[in-house]
Amino acid sequence: MGLPSGAYLEVLPKDSLEGFKLLYYLAKAGRVSEELVTGKGEIGFSVGESFIEVIGQVYAQEIERLLRRGIHKRYLPKQRATNHVKGQLQVTKQLARQEPFATSFESQYDELTADIPLNQLILFAAVELAEEVREPTVEDRLRRQIGDLQQIVTLPLTPPHPSEVTLTRETQGYEPLVKLAEQILNENYIDTFGQQTKLLESLLINTETLFEEVVYSIVADVVHGSRYIPEGDGDPESEADSDIGHLLRDESGDGIQGMQPDIFLRDRGTPVWIADAKWKETDSPARNDLYQVTSYQRKVGGDSVIFYPEQGGDLETVYGLSNDEHDTREDSELRIVEIPLGGDSYEEFEREARGKVREAIQAQLPEL
Repeated sequence: MGLPSGAYLEVLPKDSLEGFKLLYYLAKAGRVSEELVTGKGEIGFSVGESFIEVIGQVYAQEIERLLRRGIHKRYLPKQRATNHVKGQLQVTKQLARQEPFATSFESQYDELTADIPLNQLILFAAVELAEEVREPTVEDRLRRQIGDLQQIVTLPLTPPHPSEVTLTRETQGYEPLVKLAEQILNENYIDTFGQQTKLLESLLINTETLFEEVVYSIVADVVHGSRYIPEGDGDPESEADSDIGHLLRDESGDGIQGMQPDIFLRDRGTPVWIADAKWKETDSPARNDLYQVTSYQRKVGGDSVIFYPEQGGDLETVYGLSNDEHDTREDSELRIVEIPLGGDSYEEFEREARGKVREAIQAQLPEL
């Protein structure tokens, strides 16, 4: 990235796995817009042009993503004259404002609307940004998004106060836009690069968690529309504990040590398939990983998979799970599968990763 000072900023992942495409993984996990990695054009500008153009491009893409996903609405109380009684009739106002033979009614009711502080903040920041952008294509794109938003959201005279904009579980998808909006309104995108005393910070991404989210997303894609419902710790959108039961019970009969795989599938409410995602560079499956997943597997009584990042196919194998040391019947299996680290394009990465996951699941759940 070319910075306004003329210097270049290069991001190098702190990881030894060759071919790892961090942006592909961030996009598949839903942490950045897929347009950042699938678009034919590059998001970037030559040295000397304002960094604000980059902000404008990214902000416009995030608004498009929000509108495609569906803008958040909520019920707000309204008080106005209506042609018929709507909600509750405000008797005092009705008697004070209307003639004896009134043709309208002073109503108080709740209305589902997108005209809320959260959306007003996004719109206000977009208008402010469009005034500063000089690149015609970026400005036009922002203006189109502003026009779409103004069809359902009113532009306030001043931006909503931060106390009015609180993200909930239902509005977590707004987080990137809200952060960008705050930077735009504070003009930090300009000031930061002018402060020579400000230290550059490292951005650390937990690749173990990211890998779990990517594998969960791919499994969810593969089973979408089938009888199987995906759950697990790897679901980035779920805050609830997803478990398959407890490992032990105490003397009173209460379960202890909840078992929470990264991914599992339910069939009519019953867990039938287990998987865990392990971000490790290793010569063979780790003993602790095998112990952990086979414990899950014995609880469920079905097949399972451990997903590792791609390492040349050396890890991929199939184990039979025996009941005990005297019984070697392979009643169920444990597969080791490697997930691609990247590809020549995001589409190729996604296609190959989905193919590996689909092959593994169909081998164990043929009816998928």
